[in-house]
Amino acid sequence: AADPPPPPPPGWCLLAPYGSARATMAAAAGGVRAKLESLASDFKALGADVQKAAKANQTFSSQLTENEMVRKELDLVEEDAAVYKLIGPALIKQDVTEAKANVDKRIEYITAEMTRSEKSVKALQKQQDEKRDEIMKLQQQAQKAAEAAASMD
Repeated sequence: AADPPPPPPPGWCLLAPYGSARATMAAAAGGVRAKLESLASDFKALGADVQKAAKANQTFSSQLTENEMVRKELDLVEEDAAVYKLIGPALIKQDVTEAKANVDKRIEYITAEMTRSEKSVKALQKQQDEKRDEIMKLQQQAQKAAEAAASMD
């Protein structure tokens, strides 16, 4: 085995052992790789969350359309007409004004949930964009470091 290099002269500080620039760069590259993997995992998780929130928003949209159609149908019904509501396996008679009020409340609730869901999708997309930017910056730094290591050869 080769003898270790001599210690630095008094008053000097040695930051890295002789000839270890490559070892230091390799360690830094390993750290960058781990960070990139972590960011990629976070990015993928955010993508799944965006899809889930978008699907929920789509569900709310179809529910809103359905309830708006029900509301239009109830507007065509005369006030003394018989309206039935399906509750479980049974049809329950309901007053037209009460049915209209229930549908209006449902529309109001679904609209509020859609708004909340849209905000959630936008926030998740913003986080995903930030992760993407962070990944790109880290990749550029890694590429510059690799080019610097290659120029040392």
